[in-house]
Amino acid sequence: MNRATTSASAPRPARLVLRRRSLVEQRVIHLIRGEAEEGRDAMPAMQFARLRDLATRNVLVIHRPGTPYLSPGELTLLGWLALAQRIASYRQSFHPDPSLTMTVVHCAGTLDALGVRLHLSPSPIASCTGQAENGMTV
Repeated sequence: MNRATTSASAPRPARLVLRRRSLVEQRVIHLIRGEAEEGRDAMPAMQFARLRDLATRNVLVIHRPGTPYLSPGELTLLGWLALAQRIASYRQSFHPDPSLTMTVVHCAGTLDALGVRLHLSPSPIASCTGQAENGMTV
């Protein structure tokens, strides 16, 4: 098998550039990664540190602060937080780990209290993977 055939049969995952996301999503990703602005995001920083810890324990990849790209795990968390900001979020189970689900709902409420509202929209990788940001099949 030649090299061209091998690369064509195994597509590389698209690199998702953080700066191409909305400013709201960028701010939330900064919180998830632990890049809170002093004074502005000090209180939610503790809540998002717990979210980051639980997410990594449950095999969701969270990039280090300053990384210019998004991981699929970070996109998943954005989708879960957007869903949790909706009215019936208390009935939604985002993950088999109840602590992670509870922390997602708690962080979504914190974002609401800060006036930060995430939009529900298909992820840029949804068309490639067949899944929406919330992990549900599209």
